[in-house]
Amino acid sequence: MRQTLGMPARDGLDGPVVALRNGGLIQGRRSRTLRWFLGVPYAKPAAGAARFDAPQALDPDPGDEPFHALEFGTLPLQAARDRLAMLGGPDCLNLNIWTPADPPAGRSLPVMVWIPGGGFIRCNANDALYDGGNFAQGGAVFVSVNYRVGVDGFLHLAGAPANRGLLDIVCALRWIRRNIADFGGDPERITLFGESAGAGAIACLLGMPSAAGLFQRAILQSPSTATHSHDDARTARRAIASLAGHPADPAAFLAAPAEAHAMALARLAGDSELRRTFGFGAHQRFPLRPVVDGDCLPEPPARALMGSERLPASVLLGSNEEEARFYMVPSGEIRSTTMDDVRRFVRDAGLDPQAIDRCARRLSADRRTPGEILCALQSEHLYHAPARELAAALASRGVQVHEYSFAWRSPLFGGELGAAHGVELPFVFLNLDNDGAKGFIGPPRQSWRGLAGDMHGAWLGFVKSGDPGWPPITASGFRRFGA
Repeated sequence: MRQTLGMPARDGLDGPVVALRNGGLIQGRRSRTLRWFLGVPYAKPAAGAARFDAPQALDPDPGDEPFHALEFGTLPLQAARDRLAMLGGPDCLNLNIWTPADPPAGRSLPVMVWIPGGGFIRCNANDALYDGGNFAQGGAVFVSVNYRVGVDGFLHLAGAPANRGLLDIVCALRWIRRNIADFGGDPERITLFGESAGAGAIACLLGMPSAAGLFQRAILQSPSTATHSHDDARTARRAIASLAGHPADPAAFLAAPAEAHAMALARLAGDSELRRTFGFGAHQRFPLRPVVDGDCLPEPPARALMGSERLPASVLLGSNEEEARFYMVPSGEIRSTTMDDVRRFVRDAGLDPQAIDRCARRLSADRRTPGEILCALQSEHLYHAPARELAAALASRGVQVHEYSFAWRSPLFGGELGAAHGVELPFVFLNLDNDGAKGFIGPPRQSWRGLAGDMHGAWLGFVKSGDPGWPPITASGFRRFGA
């Protein structure tokens, strides 16, 4: 199923045609300032008996007829957030490309490759929030990638390759390196960037042998670097199989409807009590994670990258100051949390019990509630600490690391959403006005556009030169946005 893109100034089927070096043709659309090519397949559909296989690379067939890249492609299979519908299907290994309408002759542009987040159970590179037109108008070739999530992408199964979603991203990067020059991009100036699980995936790729040398810079926004051990993977496998109503063996997973697995995951992700009954810890919000299998992912990210032979030359990374409010404010959890919940989180996460008091002392007196304490603890454990750990590990390997913090507070939920997880996205993409931004910031105000311009410009500056406009990490090499 392909989805039509709501963009102005189409040229119909007379849009631009790109001739690839293998002889294939791809037709897109153009406006006065942009060209875009949507739903371009980079691998064969992972369907039927191939559902749990590694991706099989695919280029457009040579010939006289172009592939019509005029509409968004199929999403990875996932439950809608309201759990009332299923989205996507197996024909999901596709990517989208935005370029300037008239790329400069004789000069290649830097390439940005966006890896969307979604807790490893959702992925939507087609989201309007991730429209890459502003980056393309700023002088980059922008690519967004759909990759397998949920059971298809990250359930660890005997006899199947681990971390198939990560292998999809590697496959997409190889497609980009083979073909992006034909769209005006420089295959030797690729910046891989993502947010949340997308940034977590990039953290994994930093230490994956199969990804070495495929990108030269990286941007990690709110990287969540938690991984699953084999024991964690077994817990997830049994929980999903139980909720889907079948045994927990590979043959049963392959025979069962993929939709049942997507719904089981959505239930687990949205219900902490249900997770607890299956043995998940209070710190495990996400039922599936990349698995440290010793092969695809040799070790957890911060350790794996220490052995990597080809790290990016420069990395930009950071987090939002109140990350966990994204989960706790809309759900009402911030008001219903008890001190028992706080202590359970600290215990399950293996934190020092004194962390509760230290965290409470950093809060103003009117915010020292169990919900606010848990929110601060989760923000630190899930996002702030992993970002610092990655920064230190990368810097120790000689990578030029630029850190940032996002402090701007969203006015949604009566101002309670704050500097929550994902709130920086409309600013980074300079997409304050589109529908995808409304769930994070509401109707935009003119006074916010300066911050958006600053962040968008910093990201573009980093992509072009490796310098976002402030020094690498030192005592002063840190940028706070929206303070």
